[in-house]
This record gives sequence, structure tokens and C-alpha cells, in this order.
Amino acid sequence: MNRLRTIDIGVLPIVVATILRFYDLGRGHPGLSIYPAISRNTTTSFHNWFYPSLFPDGSILADKPPVFFWVQGFFIQIMGTGNLALRMPAAIAAVCSVALLFLILRRTHGKWPAFIAALFLAVIPLDVNFSRGIFLEPVTTSVILLCVYLVVTGVQDAKENRFYWAAGVLGLAFMIKLWQGLLPAPGLAILFVIHYWGSWLKIAKVTLISSIFFSVVAFTWPISVWLTSGAYDSVMHSENIWDMIFGWNLFQRFGSLEYGASHSNGYLWFLTGPMGHIFAISVLPVALIGAVKGMQDILRGHSFSLLWLVWIILAVAGFGGASVKLSSYWASVTPAVAALTGIGSYWLLAQREDSSSIVRGTSYLLLFGGLLYVSKVIFDLSPVAETFRYTAVAILLLTLILPFVIYFKPSRDSTGTGFNKGEKVLTSILALSLAMVLAINAEVTMFNLMNPRSDTLGRIGFDRIQGPTNSPQVNSSRARLRGTVITAVVRAEVEELNSALAYVQKNREGAKYLLAGDSFNTTARVAFVTGEPVLTLYSEYQDTTVTTLDRLDELVESGDLRFILASSNFKTMNFRQWGWIARNGRDVTSSAGMDMFGEMRLFALFSVAGQPYLRFKPDQ
Repeated sequence: MNRLRTIDIGVLPIVVATILRFYDLGRGHPGLSIYPAISRNTTTSFHNWFYPSLFPDGSILADKPPVFFWVQGFFIQIMGTGNLALRMPAAIAAVCSVALLFLILRRTHGKWPAFIAALFLAVIPLDVNFSRGIFLEPVTTSVILLCVYLVVTGVQDAKENRFYWAAGVLGLAFMIKLWQGLLPAPGLAILFVIHYWGSWLKIAKVTLISSIFFSVVAFTWPISVWLTSGAYDSVMHSENIWDMIFGWNLFQRFGSLEYGASHSNGYLWFLTGPMGHIFAISVLPVALIGAVKGMQDILRGHSFSLLWLVWIILAVAGFGGASVKLSSYWASVTPAVAALTGIGSYWLLAQREDSSSIVRGTSYLLLFGGLLYVSKVIFDLSPVAETFRYTAVAILLLTLILPFVIYFKPSRDSTGTGFNKGEKVLTSILALSLAMVLAINAEVTMFNLMNPRSDTLGRIGFDRIQGPTNSPQVNSSRARLRGTVITAVVRAEVEELNSALAYVQKNREGAKYLLAGDSFNTTARVAFVTGEPVLTLYSEYQDTTVTTLDRLDELVESGDLRFILASSNFKTMNFRQWGWIARNGRDVTSSAGMDMFGEMRLFALFSVAGQPYLRFKPDQ
């Protein structure tokens, strides 16, 4: 019966997570198409299944391992190419993550910390946002948590084989999002060494066998691709498969690579700017208190909190220093934040008297500062909706009451047992504070769901509240411009783009390539919609030319290329190629049914009749 009740309280977070992630999931723009295009291609042939490629001809290998594309391709195969099929893997995985976090925390800290942690994970805006898109992170997170569950149950139940299973699952996480899938690995290794019941020789044996399991799962595919590199022309953004794994997806993230949205400098950029509205309001109020409680538990010999602490420390050290600052990095950290929040919340409400006055005082200060931070962040959103202003005022008043309740509460009763009246009042205020933090996260999430953005951010399936206009802008202007090129095709209306592609298909007259696109995102969108061969001119991620001008001349002369689709911003990013387009093409954007004042431009390199029109040379 007790077990049934434990399962019962775990159902609520799962139900909440399911509702928030599947509500109106199919609405909106299909978003960026690189991953969907790769996933769709995995269903066309065994070659494209084993070598996931951006294009149907299998010419360019993807910049990520294949597992996610296999999963998304499966849903495309059975559900078609609509939004539901593209977003289903992330949504299902996110719900599984909530269930797994509950099961893990129930094992290590009890049912109520597990319940609170799972409920927080269910409503954290960052997690909800990413789990409603076409992103790899939610799938990675669910696999990571499965690995954590296997290790925790292995050390608690003394089941050696679960470590081998966990190593294989960790290898699977690596095969989804590479290094991001290894975030919990150091913490899990420490837990294993601390709790293993055998001798050091036995530990070495288990470690060796686990390493073999991990290596087989994680590196069989890369080695196979490396040995058969003649099966594809190139690797997207990289020179070869190893450069893709260690270069593009690791070392370049800490070098000169820079693109996309602007965030403040420093290792704590995830607490400022737009990240504050969707992530930091989940971190600062209670997760830090859970970290303090976790460190105290470690000193007392209860080491399971160490996993979540190491997880977050590694994330701050790794993602904080990355030159490319993406919100998606932190989507794989939300389980650790939620876990520490559950641990800290339950300790504040039911176990705080077990700790020293220094630990309690530190925790009260952290809660006070965290609530002030949250009230400020939410007040910044008041121009978006008036309700945020009222919420900010309410939490600010509660924050100002908290010190008085802590300081003036009556002393303990003479028996020294249980909470006296003053402690119960304090418990009530603390419970109200924690409930407010949960409610604020839920409020931001619900606002995102009920007020979907129609701009680029909303169109890629990531509805984040528009922050204050004075948010820090620290990325170079060129890096931001590269971000506009990445998302340019998303801003084109679906109907207009379809009309332009129909125009191109009607007038291509036997050309090998349907068209050339300015960037990988543009050509991925075209390839996903049409399944036709396309050509990429420029890498918007690495800021390099993909197709040379000499190659373009050859293709035009042979009749294998007749159209180019490019953003007007492409002129600034690659002026030489834009100049070639201007000399050798004519703008048929309006004739193709697209907005003549829009961002995307369609150029015909041959006339509609198939005859070459006058081509102006540079010296004329």
C-alpha cells in the first residue's frame, strides 16, 4: 500500500509534464530543417540510414551522430513530415525524464524530494520549451537519466551487471549529442568508487569491462564511418568524422567559433539576459540551497547529492567558457537543477532543524537573495504582460516578510521536540515561498504556450518570452549577422516558399540541382520539402565558402544549375558570391510568388525558356 501511494504522488508530475509538452504540439512553423532533413533521409536507403546526410544523395555527412536521426526518422516514416512527427521524440523523451528523475530521487532521498524535483522539472520553462521542438537535448537528457538510474540501483542493490548496462547507455547518450551526453559521467564514476562493495581489484575489473561496453557503443559507428570515408563527399562543418567529434563539437566551441544570439560574457551568462527568464528563475531560489544541503550530506556520508553537484559544476565550467553561447546547452542541466531544488525544498520544510545554525542561516540568505532576483527578473517582463508585474510585487512582499519571520519567531518549546508555533509559522512562509517559485516557473511556461511568438524564435519551436530591449549585446555584429543568415529561411512564409519551389521545379529543365542555397539551413529546408538534390554556397556556422565560384561557373555552363535562393543578408556575409549572383542572375522573387520586399530572394541563372540571357562580366 505504501508503495502504491509513492507511485501515486509520482503520477502528478508526469501528468503535468505530458500536458505541457503535448498541448497543441503540432502548431506553428516547421522551423529549422537541418535535423528534419537528415532524419527524413535516413528513411530513403540503407546508405543514408548508416551515413545520415543533409541531402538525399548522401553527399554530406551530418555534424552529429546518427541515433537521434534514426529516432526522428522513425516517426517521420509512420507519421509523415508534419510538425507532430518532428517534435514527438523530444516531447516523449522529456516526459520520460520527469518519470526517471522521480524514480532516482525516490531511491536516494525519499518520495517527497523526488515529487518536488519531478514537479519542478515538469514546469521549468527551458525544459518545456526545448521538449516541444525538434531538438536533440531532451532525448539526450532522458538517456542520461536512464544511465543514472542504472548506476544508482546498481550501487544500492549491489548488482554488478547494471554498471555494464549503464556504460552502454552512456555510450548511447554520446551517440546522440556527443560530449553533452557525458555530463554526469564524472559524478557517476565517483559514486561507483565510493559505494562499490568489492576490492580495488574488483573495481578495476568492473571499470575495464564498463569502459569496453561504453567504447563499443560510442565508437563503433565513428570508426566504421572513418574506414569507409569514400561513401560520402564530406562531413558537415568538418574535415572528417574525428574532426566532427573533437573539433566542431568540442574544441571549436571554446575557440573562435561564434554565432547566434547575444548573451553576456563570463561563466555565469546563464543567469543574465534572456536566460534569466527561462532558466535562472529555476536555479537561484532553491537549487543553491539544495547544493548547500548536498554538501552537508556528503560530509555526513550521504554521497548521492554529489552526482547533481558535479553535474552542474561541469556545466558551468564547460558551457560558461564556450565561445558559442547557446540556450540548448543548459537544457541538459535542468534535471540536476530540479533534483537539487527538490532536495533543498524538502530540507527547508521538514529537516532544517537537523542542521547547524550556520547552514540554516546560509540557506535563508540564499533564499532571500534568490527571491529578490526572481522578483526583479519577473518585473522586467511586466511590459510583456501586466500579470507579471503583480507576480513580481507579490514575491517581493513575501521576500521582505521572510527576514522578520526568521528573526522574530518564538524560540523552541521546552521539550525540544518537533516544531513549535513560531517554527510552524516559518515553515508556512517557506512553503509559500517555494510554492511561489514553482508557480512563477509555471506562469512563464504557460505564457509561452498561450502566447506563441510569430517571429523567428517561435518559428523554430522555441517560444521564449521576449526580454527587455536593453539586454546585453556582446557578440560581434558579424556573429549576430550569421545568426540572421542561419534563420533567414525560417522567416519566409511556408506558402511563399512552396510557391517558389514549385516555380523552380517547373522551370529547372533537366538541371542536376534543383537550386543552390546561400547556407546549409536554406538548402536543408529545400531538401526536406522536395527531396531533390541541392547545392550549398556558404557555411553560415563556420563563416566559410562551401562552393567555389569556378565550380558555380562550371555548373551554369553545363546547365546543371539554374536557380539560387539566398537571403539579402548574404550580400554582407559573402560579398564575392553575392557579386557572382548579381552578375550571373536575375531576380525572379516576385515572379515565383514570394514577397518582393521579403528577406529571401530567388535568382534565375537562365531564362524561363531555358535560354541563357546576357551575362555581364566583371570587366564590362
